[in-house]
Amino acid sequence: ERPDIAIGMMPTANVTLAVAGRLAGVPTIGSERVHPPAMPIGRFWEVARRSTYPLLSGLVAQTSDSAKWLQANTRVKRIAVIPNPVQYPLPGHRPRVACESVLEALHGERLLLAVGRLAYQKGFERLLNAFADLAPRHTDWSLVILGEGSLRGCLTEQATQLGLDGYVAFPGAVGNVGEWFAVADAYVMTSRFEGFPNTLLEAMAHGVPSVVVDCLTGPRELIETEVNGLLVPEDDPTALITALDRLMVDPDLRMRLATRAIEVRKKYSVEQIAAHWEHEFQFITHRICQ
Repeated sequence: ERPDIAIGMMPTANVTLAVAGRLAGVPTIGSERVHPPAMPIGRFWEVARRSTYPLLSGLVAQTSDSAKWLQANTRVKRIAVIPNPVQYPLPGHRPRVACESVLEALHGERLLLAVGRLAYQKGFERLLNAFADLAPRHTDWSLVILGEGSLRGCLTEQATQLGLDGYVAFPGAVGNVGEWFAVADAYVMTSRFEGFPNTLLEAMAHGVPSVVVDCLTGPRELIETEVNGLLVPEDDPTALITALDRLMVDPDLRMRLATRAIEVRKKYSVEQIAAHWEHEFQFITHRICQ
């Protein structure tokens, strides 16, 4: 194909691209989509990453924390930080799960929303524990967790054991997440690690006030606590409960955070992020021409 530039996504693709690009004489950019230490790739690929990444023409990380790790653990000196863009409004696709049909079966009138794979990474079991503490004091709130995954059975059983039947729903993977953001009163993210949390960015763009666990990595890049959301420390159940309690009880706080949250629409627009990528392309091609 003889492209002007070839881009890899994720470590194994970056390693093979680095070698292929050098052999073919094609400029290459590697891109790390998850914070590297949060998702080990095995000794072989770790060694391959350190050995081949210097062959890349450029390297992109999604957060400054990931860029620092890569600089310390590879021989790459210059790493561009380019986050994901956000689409607003979020386009829909199948399957469409009607919000009304799910919410009508729940007791609460207000909606606390979470979105993500039902996997250990997302920490939904600690969200259920926190909501079980809050539910008796906030009977007008329900929790909906959108997503599918291997822990569905464990999480639904946990919800039942915590006495949350009628207050928690797991509609599965949906294609109309934007419609859910539109009806949500608050958003919560309890992940143990992220690359760059797209669902948090989307929630903010839709004006949903958020409570977010300050995990590795991404939340602190998006959330200025008490300004456009509430950040809570990792592995601090009391702090999570306290922050959710504040948000659920205080409509003025929700409005204030939501008003600032929508500023991400401009900062992380497709046009803005595309411009960062184009700048990286130009930098690499100009350097090669020299």
